[in-house]
Amino acid sequence: MAIRRFAIYVVFLEHIGALPFLKLFNIHFISFLCSFFYMCRRNYVRR
Repeated sequence: MAIRRFAIYVVFLEHIGALPFLKLFNIHFISFLCSFFYMCRRNYVRR
């Protein structure tokens, strides 16, 4: 689970560095937050 979170974080930073910042930041940030909250919710349910 930590590996997947780290991979998503690396991809997120890569997109920020490689693509025009202001135009695509919102899209990638929203998708990053959605996946992050989804994983947090799964961890909550599992406990």
